Amino acid sequence: MAIFLWLLLAWTAGIAVILGSLMTIASFLLWLVPHTAKSKSTKPLALPSVGYQRWQLIGVALAIALSGLILLIVVPFPHL
Repeated sequence: MAIFLWLLLAWTAGIAVILGSLMTIASFLLWLVPHTAKSKSTKPLALPSVGYQRWQLIGVALAIALSGLILLIVVPFPHL
């Protein structure tokens, strides 16, 4: 039973590491895309800047990747 729980935890953590690292790469590639603000409304919206949103995306991606990596490092394989 302990091995099954460890495999489930390792599987989830592995997915988090892969997803977080791919999201990090994609969010860094997003910096290469120029941002053009096209708004049909005449009233400007009070939205955060695009650079701030990109930094938030990088932060979330790194948090997901690091949490999965920490789970893989901290939780040892159960001894039989």
